Amino acid sequence: MTRSGALVDYKREPHVVTSAGEKLTIRSASGAERKVREKDVTEIHPGPVHDPGGLGDPDGDIETAWQILAGTECSLKELCELAYGEYTPAGAWAAWRFVRGGTRFEGNPRTIRAFDEATVERFETERRQRREVAERRRGFVERLRGGAITSADRGFLGDVEALARGAAQGSKTMRELGLRETPERAHELLLRLGVWSLLDNPYPARLGVPSRSPGEVVFEEDDAGRRDLTTMRSFAIDDEDTVAADDAVGMDGDALWVHIADPASAVAPDGDIDREARSRGASLHAPEKVAHIFPERLIARYSLGAAERSRAISFRFGVVATGDVVLEEVTPSWIRVERLTYVEADRRLRSGDLGRIYEAARAFSRWRMRYAAPSIELPEAKIRIDSDGVVSITPLLP
Repeated sequence: MTRSGALVDYKREPHVVTSAGEKLTIRSASGAERKVREKDVTEIHPGPVHDPGGLGDPDGDIETAWQILAGTECSLKELCELAYGEYTPAGAWAAWRFVRGGTRFEGNPRTIRAFDEATVERFETERRQRREVAERRRGFVERLRGGAITSADRGFLGDVEALARGAAQGSKTMRELGLRETPERAHELLLRLGVWSLLDNPYPARLGVPSRSPGEVVFEEDDAGRRDLTTMRSFAIDDEDTVAADDAVGMDGDALWVHIADPASAVAPDGDIDREARSRGASLHAPEKVAHIFPERLIARYSLGAAERSRAISFRFGVVATGDVVLEEVTPSWIRVERLTYVEADRRLRSGDLGRIYEAARAFSRWRMRYAAPSIELPEAKIRIDSDGVVSITPLLP
């Protein structure tokens, strides 16, 4: 039990116990007194101590004491006597501060373990590395305030990048610069420094949306029961930058065919591809890239017109004289597809198979208008950003 007059450590400062009871009354070097529980203090020396502020620095050699004790255990009293020749309050406090520093010793006043040489060497290497990192960071912050950083500084901007992507709530670097810790401000700083370009898009990450297509997986194809419609000419019409065509149209006699790409035929219900697609819900179309709902290889294989024959789900519509259409058949199919841009298709709308499809579409449009079907005609544009960061906005033909 700690007695009156004892020297104790309270919140890493020396205090003397002025009275002992259910609680201890302790006094600091400044003379301030407070009542504390005994478990909240660490007894360093039984005393008597009158002034915790007058302990001073005793003569001794704590480093030599560690070398003698390396790899062994001792008490604070034994360490104090070995380092300073006697067990005094001043020596006990000096030895305890050294133990508490954690560079050569660890433990409590009853049992102190002296680290061996290998452990001390490792600690010193780690401390030296921390000092070097801290010094490099100070230089980084100075350069950052000046608006110019080096390539070696990139590693210090990880917290800014995490904030810009919404992966962190704050940024030490932004605080040091006195900047508001918001994703928008972080994004602005990275662009200004040239660390990010316009192609670095943080918005998918902020919204928790995958920014890459799923990884490649094994898929199996089942083509049993596909109807051969390759004798009919079918057309997939998209803008010139479209990589994967997912729909096409064709005309066979008086029947209008609409074809939809059929990658789902290779996707096992509740399999890896199916579960990943359901978790995404839709493909991400960003100005700088597309993250597909399916793996890239599956998309490429099932893109209409990518091979001589394409797999599709085909819908056959009967077109009546009034312009109405009637769904007559739905079937898995093999089709032959010609890829056209909007400009190319526009040139051929008055002749051939494409002209017949156009006339059927116009008749259907007139039928819709006759029955007051809503018609929403809004301008459409294609927005792209190239590898040099140049943004282009191109109106599409109506």
